[in-house]
Amino acid sequence: MPSPRIRISSDYLNYGTADLTDSWTASQWGAIPAEVRPLFHPSIDDVTVEGILHALSDPVRAHIFVEIAGAEHSQTCSAFLEVSDRTVPKSTLSQHFKVLRDAGLIRSERQGVEMHNTPRCDELEQRFPGLVKAIIDAHKSQTERQRARRRRRARSA
Repeated sequence: MPSPRIRISSDYLNYGTADLTDSWTASQWGAIPAEVRPLFHPSIDDVTVEGILHALSDPVRAHIFVEIAGAEHSQTCSAFLEVSDRTVPKSTLSQHFKVLRDAGLIRSERQGVEMHNTPRCDELEQRFPGLVKAIIDAHKSQTERQRARRRRRARSA
């Protein structure tokens, strides 16, 4: 039985060459080193509310997205090796960024050995007006409540 074909559209790629728009089999795709493999970014038309909510259902991913969305410049993956006073293994962090990217929340670009991530807030705002702002505001409010609880517990202990 032949391997399934993967069609790569240049719309989804963070890569400058057109020769990658050829069909690849699933087995060939794995042979491309991760450092040069193009990154998948869904078209904004393919982004769903369900996908966004699923991606942000993990507290670490929600924290990462809110930080990226609030940053003035692109953020590297290594900036998030510690989230909420916990160390996150690099392999887990890579998976978190992939989920955020696949949901259409961030755009990632390789620059040398670093991966730079930017939010897709403007595109998302056009597709789902008010959704991203509501999510960010709710996350910030929740974080403040949690900090206040911790402070109260620390004072009473």
